[in-house]
Amino acid sequence: MARSNLPYQRQSAELRNALLSCSGAFAAAGVFSFFINILMLTGPLFMLQIYDRVITSRSMPTLIALTVLVAGLFAIMGLLDLVRSRVLVRIGARIDTRLSSRVYEAVMRPSLNPAASPMVGGALRELDTLRQFLTGPGPFALFDAPWVPVYLAVIFLFHWVLGVVALAGGILLFIMALLNEFLSRRPLREANTVAARSGQLAETGRRNAEVIFAMGMLSSARKVWQKYHREAMAKQGQASDRAGGMTTTSKAMRLFLQSAILATGAALAIREEITPGTMIAASIIMGRALQPVEMAIGQWRGFVRARQAYKMLSSLLGATPEQPEKMDLPDPVGKLDVVGVRVGIPGQQKLIIGG
Repeated sequence: MARSNLPYQRQSAELRNALLSCSGAFAAAGVFSFFINILMLTGPLFMLQIYDRVITSRSMPTLIALTVLVAGLFAIMGLLDLVRSRVLVRIGARIDTRLSSRVYEAVMRPSLNPAASPMVGGALRELDTLRQFLTGPGPFALFDAPWVPVYLAVIFLFHWVLGVVALAGGILLFIMALLNEFLSRRPLREANTVAARSGQLAETGRRNAEVIFAMGMLSSARKVWQKYHREAMAKQGQASDRAGGMTTTSKAMRLFLQSAILATGAALAIREEITPGTMIAASIIMGRALQPVEMAIGQWRGFVRARQAYKMLSSLLGATPEQPEKMDLPDPVGKLDVVGVRVGIPGQQKLIIGG
């Protein structure tokens, strides 16, 4: 595990507790994912029935009945997917509501704790990063990943040779995902660190703009900022090149593996070990089995950024503990007692107030 670059290593449990408070919503999303992935088998099984039963029997009533059934199942699946997406959006909104005030307070009190000062730049932006990841496609890959073995098991039920090809493809994509993590973690971490430093310098310059202009330091300040900015862009470019290369490779690999299992199924169909419908269904199911792995590779950069945002926010909240509630004082009474006070107009003997 990579070590944190934050100067203050005390981690707050507030962010973890905020996520745990949404455990019921996460469980609901998991239940929806269960039914969605079950319904994902509708398409392959429909193709299997079309090739093996409808075409051979030439039964129009069977075709119509299957089509109506499949349309209803796909409508239910779409509705469940919509509900799951909205649940994740609500989770992100709940976490933002629970933590935004604390993060704002921590950003506004860096002078009370010098250890927190290097972490305040972009803290609210990091909270947005975490929320956007939770409401984006990244969690879908996490919810769908446990179903990869189930899809592979279904392919094994069709024929063990098809199962071996699918399993080999899954292992290959999993290795590519690990390689993507190894190649992109360090550049992304360094890019985010330098980008935070660049943003902090820009904010400091903005706050002291009058002094910088008065002393003719604009050119020097700009050079220092550009140094960090260009370094951040270089690191981000390096990480994007690596992640983009792995994403493209994984997509091409998945398409090839689908063709490979289709060719293997065709060979088995020629030998009359499986039916043509089984061949088509196995190809579709394999594409679905490999989709979470490919999605995880494509969303890995967002996952890494969310992980770093989680660590930074936990350290920031740990460096600036929540202040206890202030004592409530009674409302002030609008009464003023004045004794021995005399007020007059200068140059005149008459008093305005006397007593």
